[in-house]
Amino acid sequence: MTHGPGRFEFYLIQLEELLLQSAKTENPALYLYKNDARTKVFMLEGLSKLYAGMHNEKRFSYVKAYFKTLEDALGDIDHYYTYAEQFFADPEMLSTIRMFMEQKRDEKLAEMNVLLVKKKWINNSKYRTKKIRKKLQKADWLEPEKEVLAINNYYKKAIKDVIEFYEKTGTAFTDIELQVHEIRRKLRWLSIYPQALHHPDH
Repeated sequence: MTHGPGRFEFYLIQLEELLLQSAKTENPALYLYKNDARTKVFMLEGLSKLYAGMHNEKRFSYVKAYFKTLEDALGDIDHYYTYAEQFFADPEMLSTIRMFMEQKRDEKLAEMNVLLVKKKWINNSKYRTKKIRKKLQKADWLEPEKEVLAINNYYKKAIKDVIEFYEKTGTAFTDIELQVHEIRRKLRWLSIYPQALHHPDH
């Protein structure tokens, strides 16, 4: 029996519990952020990206898009929340800068709260996670031996992409912000895949 569904379910259960708890609070987005929902979403996005590269690309890309939207929202909150805390703790920081970061933090929290309801992550009795499970159930999962080979091939290709990107740009980046971000993104996924694939049952 393939391990694929179990890998997704391991993180879906954790995310689902956080979503259900967040719906009971005044600020669901803040609850999710403070309870590390981003890590669970990252793992699910990583699994979706990995499996989309192995088989059933359309089905897994559909699922990945939902996780990516959620992760992007949590990432925006983290960006401004971190700066807001740092600036608040610095007595020499101008009050206008502090207020700006706090305002942006609150804006991102408000935007995610709208997203959670609009995309039916909360307040609809597990609607979104249930829909995702249905999509996953219809996937053509590989048997364990074939799955291991497919994962190995995908990971090798991901490593090759990093090497080729670096060799193409070399040390002479023409757009530091864009190219450094891109190679950092590629390397980040290399570390996320093994974490996402591992859980106590497998």
